[in-house]
Amino acid sequence: MVANYTCKIILLIVYTRIVSPISEDGSLMLGCIICKQFFYYIDTFYQLGMDKESIKESIHADYCNDIGLFSSICVKTLNAYYEDMWINSLNMLNKTVENRCQNVGLCPTVDQLDVCSSTTDSKYSIHRNKFIKVR
Repeated sequence: MVANYTCKIILLIVYTRIVSPISEDGSLMLGCIICKQFFYYIDTFYQLGMDKESIKESIHADYCNDIGLFSSICVKTLNAYYEDMWINSLNMLNKTVENRCQNVGLCPTVDQLDVCSSTTDSKYSIHRNKFIKVR
């Protein structure tokens, strides 16, 4: 049941592997892309000596306000996940950005993608990056 729910969540986050159809990781999903950018800002600004709230405000102003159509999604993601991202940044400076995004739940793990691939092959096209109708 949990695996099925996780799979639906991953598909809901928009199975967007438009840029690289051959890519089998989930790093091109919108939430994952935004997460990686947030961690880039957190790491960079933290090294410059900025505090937690200043970094959050800067991400909001310098990133979320500049991405047009996805601006409101960016702000909602920032508000919902920033605390966890901040804690992950302080505790896991040696981990990759991908791992940190998986820890907060914005990038799927390989296991989650495997579950989706095996349970949705009949309904969704894994290789063509688009949903297909089952007749």
